[in-house]
Amino acid sequence: MKNRPVTKTLVLMILALGALASPALAGETTVTLAVRNWYCAACPHVIRQSLAAVPGVINVAVSDKTKTASVAFDDIKTDVKSFTQATAEAGYPSLPLYGRDAVAMKDRVLITSGAAERARSIFLNS
Repeated sequence: MKNRPVTKTLVLMILALGALASPALAGETTVTLAVRNWYCAACPHVIRQSLAAVPGVINVAVSDKTKTASVAFDDIKTDVKSFTQATAEAGYPSLPLYGRDAVAMKDRVLITSGAAERARSIFLNS
């Protein structure tokens, strides 16, 4: 019987620590989007503004050379689907780059249409 108050206190402390730790696990995440329909000098500005308007976005960097946008965001407040929706609504469909496609873009090697279609199908089917 004497162990029950200690056990109860221990359980309450563990629950309290878990509640405090969960926001700490969330944080800044970055995703790179391949953007389509990017043809003019105004495109980077429109793309940047459409992404920056999404609540939870911390920073947006666009590259005219690779036709990509890198978005740093709070993953508690928003997600990648919100970004692809925002760019599509602005007239610039986009899809996230992961794995080899993202590395290729960082090395300024354009992804092939086959890789883009593969990424799109993975993204849309997930």
